[in-house]
Amino acid sequence: MTEKRLFSLSLALVLMVPAKLSATQWHQSKNDLFVSLTTQFSDNLYYQDNNSESSLSSSLQMDYDRVALFEGFAIQVPLQLRHKKYFFESSLNHFDYKFTPALNIFLSEQSDITFKANAQQAQKIKGEKNAEFLPEIADYVEEKEHSAALNLRLGRAPEKQYLNLEIAANHYQQEFEGLALSKTDSKVVSARYGHKISEDSYALADGTYKDEKRNDLTSSLVELGFGLYTRLGGSHQFNIVVGYFERSGDTSSDGYYWLLSDKWRISEDVELSLLSEQHSEISLSQQSLTQLTTENDISLRYQLNSEHFLNLSFSQIDQNFDQSNDYHKRLVAALDWQWRPYEGFNVDTSLALERVDTSLLDKQVNQQSAQVALEYLW
Repeated sequence: MTEKRLFSLSLALVLMVPAKLSATQWHQSKNDLFVSLTTQFSDNLYYQDNNSESSLSSSLQMDYDRVALFEGFAIQVPLQLRHKKYFFESSLNHFDYKFTPALNIFLSEQSDITFKANAQQAQKIKGEKNAEFLPEIADYVEEKEHSAALNLRLGRAPEKQYLNLEIAANHYQQEFEGLALSKTDSKVVSARYGHKISEDSYALADGTYKDEKRNDLTSSLVELGFGLYTRLGGSHQFNIVVGYFERSGDTSSDGYYWLLSDKWRISEDVELSLLSEQHSEISLSQQSLTQLTTENDISLRYQLNSEHFLNLSFSQIDQNFDQSNDYHKRLVAALDWQWRPYEGFNVDTSLALERVDTSLLDKQVNQQSAQVALEYLW
């Protein structure tokens, strides 16, 4: 569960690109070190509807990414470390990490196999994403996640078609002061088939099976969908997959899932990103087992000149629980200004407004936030 930066809401579009594009990370060595120092202010730290508390914090983060190429295989070693300090709430001070090594073996010109692992720990404040439904005693939660996956790609540089297969296992746990609040385990088998229908377009077939468990409750998910990937004349990267899902187990449901994204280069200076997706997921609310999550994002990026960039983004996330009338909604609007005085160094200033509306907690709250980050990439 990769954490979104609270204010710089650049869209992390999960583009369903052909294998020949997604595999390019294994064809160039990398040895990058990224360091950032961030100061952050929030006027409603715990997303309260009354007696809200303001906070001021700073965080120091280091990201290291190493890709080494060898004869017949490659290794990637990404490591992220972050220490966050609150000036007036010292009990919230914490250290986060994320380690995601991967080994890629080149089987042939058109195929490879990748082994991936993940170990991470992060603290979330009550009300943040993945910490919306904590008990009254908990002001924060520690997320711990471990996963492993095997990915087989046939047709990495396909002339007509390709096939991606993945098998994965994941364990996710939330704790507060050593007390386990929630445990989720999942086993996943997924496949995607792409057939080339024109020079820059692919027809897609997509299937997933998940066997999931939260605490003592179990649920199985089957998804089957079809879609299209195309570059639309070179200025767009357009993807759409629409399908049907069915859940069984301790709770049953069915419906439709989708992913639609478009990254449109309007001009040399302007880029528009759109994302809409809906999926059935295991819920972190103890009042339900599953949730139908719908997310819509739009981001407009404008390059003023070689040093200054503006990004305006809007995000809406709706969660409906066990196909009932219970819901949780989050709206975020953010404005981000990035200044690059010289190569490798950024000054990133962001403002954000969040609104949370939930029937489970019976409240509507707002949060205004500001952040300034100094970033350097070697």
